[in-house]
Amino acid sequence: MFHILKRDIRQLFHSPISIEYIGISSNLRLFFYYNFIFILVLIFLSVLVGILKHYFAGHHQIILPVNVTFLKVAIIAPVIEEIIFRLIIKVNRLNVVLFFAYLTFYILYQNYILSTFLYYVLVASFFSLLFINAFNHKINENSLKNKHSKFLIYISCLLFGLFHLPNFNEVDVTNIITLGYLFSKVFAGFAFILLRLKFGLSASILLHVIINSIACIMIFNC
Repeated sequence: MFHILKRDIRQLFHSPISIEYIGISSNLRLFFYYNFIFILVLIFLSVLVGILKHYFAGHHQIILPVNVTFLKVAIIAPVIEEIIFRLIIKVNRLNVVLFFAYLTFYILYQNYILSTFLYYVLVASFFSLLFINAFNHKINENSLKNKHSKFLIYISCLLFGLFHLPNFNEVDVTNIITLGYLFSKVFAGFAFILLRLKFGLSASILLHVIINSIACIMIFNC
């Protein structure tokens, strides 16, 4: 199975549209193998960032947010981030509409215009739709030609990394801790995108939920 993963990683950087979408249920063994490898690598990168924090401690430290709940960190955050950063990798009209709609919901929530309850309901509604085969099939198809998919993937991963930089009390891209943290998030972005292309958006959400759940338990004591 490693040769399949290696081939897909190579295609992700050279020709992402050539990655064959197979869904989760068609090959559960391969799906679990991909998740196992990515979880190990992402945990390793997290440990590496922790080591950098220990040996290069200074003013640039990661801020642990207050009022953290398991629901917010392990469920809501992965779903909304996958919608914003990975949904539109497969370009079709439905995905474009959903992307802009949920991006708007997120901005309104962050600016205290949309209530937490309504925001959670909207995110949960999208998550529930993933269990409907017709909806799942639609968001995982490319119905519009996308000649710039590789560029879109790079931008998505970079933005995903930059999106998490406000977790620092001071953002300095020349700081080794910041760079290590940014690299770990960009790598995670590529891992999520590969799962999204190969197995569907549900797969990238699931891995994101697992990673955030581990962080929530180990770091935030959820």
